[in-house]
Amino acid sequence: MGSKIFAVAALLAIIIFIGINDAVVSNRIDEIIVEIDDCESYEDAAIAREKFMKYERYISITVSHGDLTNIEDLLSEYEAQMRDGSDDAEITKSRLINALSHLRRLSGINIDSIV
Repeated sequence: MGSKIFAVAALLAIIIFIGINDAVVSNRIDEIIVEIDDCESYEDAAIAREKFMKYERYISITVSHGDLTNIEDLLSEYEAQMRDGSDDAEITKSRLINALSHLRRLSGINIDSIV
């Protein structure tokens, strides 16, 4: 009987920790998306990249390294395009927001994150 209670308690604790992690990661990704969406200059893009790098260590606990590397590359590319005043910056911005939204889906409690 004691082992069943322990198993149920452990399962509940895991579910609670997953829910907390989902909320924290989603919140941080939303902050970065808002930061990128509001970018108007090279300095804004650099601040968004720094914010992502600050949060990356925590996010990397539950998300694929490949997805994070892709976002880092897009952030660097976006920052460089903003510095150069390239017309491609809007395309990269769109790809970056899409990649961050995908990352948020993968970190949540849904079928995408399980598969």
